[in-house]
Amino acid sequence: MLSLGPGSLAATAALADAPAAQPDAVAAPATEPQAAPVADPAPAPDPAPAVDPAPAPVVEPAPAATPDPAPAPVVEPAPVATPDPASAVTPAPAATPDPAP
Repeated sequence: MLSLGPGSLAATAALADAPAAQPDAVAAPATEPQAAPVADPAPAPDPAPAVDPAPAPVVEPAPAATPDPAPAPVVEPAPVATPDPASAVTPAPAATPDPAP
């Protein structure tokens, strides 16, 4: 040890004779852990007033575009074929059996 002076020897001896610090023989009764104080929850904000949705605008459907009917092509009827008397084919005479000799 370091000596600081003539009185330090007496102080050192007094410390040596002092009883060692003893922990308390009986521990202090354990206190229940204190819960942290719960702060009052902030009041919930008032819900916004219900707003009726704006009605959807009424949209009239556009009229369906109808194509103009194309004019039907004019079809002239074919002329009825009339037999030409000059080119008419005359039927062959019916075959007659030859007279017996």
